[in-house]
Amino acid sequence: MLRFASISWLEVFWKTHHQGLPNKHLGLYTFLDLSNNQLTGAIPDSLGNLRSLKELNFSHNSLSGQIPASFGNMKELESLDLSRNNLSGEIPASLGTLLQITNLQLSDNNLSGRIPAGPQMDRMNDPSSYANNDAGLCGIQTAKPCDDNDTPPPATQEAAPRGGLENEEGFWFSWMTAGIGYGTGFFTMVLGVYGFGYFHRIPELRQRRRMMRRRGIRF
Repeated sequence: MLRFASISWLEVFWKTHHQGLPNKHLGLYTFLDLSNNQLTGAIPDSLGNLRSLKELNFSHNSLSGQIPASFGNMKELESLDLSRNNLSGEIPASLGTLLQITNLQLSDNNLSGRIPAGPQMDRMNDPSSYANNDAGLCGIQTAKPCDDNDTPPPATQEAAPRGGLENEEGFWFSWMTAGIGYGTGFFTMVLGVYGFGYFHRIPELRQRRRMMRRRGIRF
């Protein structure tokens, strides 16, 4: 049996011989298949340093613990197979950031919680990839919906308050309209008062002229 502690040296067996691979070269590897061995223990976080890795296969072992969140650092990863182990806990949300992944196998473990969302994660909706997790997984990829009361909703960008240029224009337009209305109303009111006073004084002027004519006063 091989128990993981930390990766500083990797031994790879080819048939009847083995060869050591130093840690300084691990970042260059693109394919790592350790399936069908007797591996036990937790997967080390340092595996996330394999940033050039495209395929990682740990299936059919006896690995325990959680899936490292550092797997989200392997941006070139296209295939991840962790099926048939004893992994537990939730699937890390960092896997949702992997944009190259097209194959994800997590069946036959003890994983639980919501399957994380992501551009590629949402497309890999084959229920068999998540089957036989006794603790229970939920999400759009399975037939089991998640209970929103128990699972916090994904973070969303808070809606920006309506303002800025749009509101400034609306505010200016409202006041411009009010100003025009006020100016027109004021002008109409003044004109009305002036007109009322002018036409109201005409009969008085005529009557005064008549009286003055009777008295012999001309003007």
